[in-house]
Parts: sequence; C-alpha cells; structure tokens
Amino acid sequence: MAAGRSRRGLAVGLGAVVAIVVAVAAAVAFGHRSHPNRSLDLVRAQPMIVRAVSQQIGLAATDPRCPATVAAAPGTRFRCSLTAAGRPLRLDVSVRDASGSLQVRLVDALVRPTQVEADLRVRLRTAFKRSFTVACGSPAPRVLPPGSRFQCLAGDATSRRAVEVTVRDAGGALGYRVVS
Repeated sequence: MAAGRSRRGLAVGLGAVVAIVVAVAAAVAFGHRSHPNRSLDLVRAQPMIVRAVSQQIGLAATDPRCPATVAAAPGTRFRCSLTAAGRPLRLDVSVRDASGSLQVRLVDALVRPTQVEADLRVRLRTAFKRSFTVACGSPAPRVLPPGSRFQCLAGDATSRRAVEVTVRDAGGALGYRVVS
C-alpha cells in the first residue's frame, strides 16, 4: 500500500475550519473606554471560548486556562488551553478588534480513532479491492499535536500490518504509511 494522502475532517470534525470567532465584546473590561491600558476580562471570556470550542469539536471542553491579563488591543495574541477528551487542548487566541472579538485557533488536533479506522478501511478496500479490518486502540478521542504519530493495525484474510498515522495539522489532516 502506498503512503496515504492527507485527510481533512477526521480529527476535529471541522473540515478545513480550525478558526473560531468568539464574539466577546462584553468581555472587554476596562474602566473607561479611552483608557490606554484596557485589558480583556478573561473571567467572562473563558466560558464563551469553552462553549464555542465545545460546539466545534463536538465534545465538552472544560478547565480553561488563559493568562491573567491580556491587552485588549487588536492584534494581541496569547495562548490558552482547555481540557478535552481528558487531555490539554492548546488554543492560539488573538484579539480581532477594539470591541474584544476573539479569534480562536486550535493548536492541537482532536483525533477520533473510530473515524481513522473507517477511513483506513475505505482506502485499503479501494486500493486492494478486498475487505480489511482496522484497529487503532481505544476508541476514545485523542488530543494530539501536529507531528504526533500513532499506529493502527490493518489486516485482511491473509495478513496484518501496522499502519503509522501522522497528525499533519490541527485541522485534522492525517497521513498514513505502512510500517510492517
């Protein structure tokens, strides 16, 4: 079997979309609007970020962790994390405008092994014109940074082989390679 092409949408279920815009205009907290040292009210923004990310990944995210103070200036960037599938899920967040709208990008991919197994079965059946079984371990979703690798075991009626799965980006692009 030749090396597989990337596949979008398997990991996060977002297709190619990994940026989430969170309208948190109310989360900009600063005494007076003209004050030069305005900062985001992250206590109010974090639940909105959690809700938006949870909706996009299809799992409950919890335990938001963001810096204590973030300037509300457009273009300001910072890193937050949430817990999803029992693991930290890193987010890059940037302030979009003076009203406090945020753009949230996933840094890590949420990989769903059952979807990887289904995709590999289809690819192998298409390439070899016969049925295969595929097992990638626990069916629980995994939070993995781009560049991470894990193995699945694929087999037909006569043989079994390990397939290395590489997470190519936070959007869910995956690569496949037979390793044994």
